[in-house]
Amino acid sequence: MANKKIINSRKFSHNIFYNYFSKFDNQSLEKSLSSENAIVRMLAILDRWVGKRRIISIL
Repeated sequence: MANKKIINSRKFSHNIFYNYFSKFDNQSLEKSLSSENAIVRMLAILDRWVGKRRIISIL
């Protein structure tokens, strides 16, 4: 995946972040928490609807 190469090379643009945020924003929280994309998962974990118990169960 091209975006994976960009993330690994540490060259990251705002457009890529907004694209991932859009993915997160347009799918269920459960789907975001189990996403293969680390940024989408991070956004889901930071979401205020994710409780302490759910975060602990993920870890």
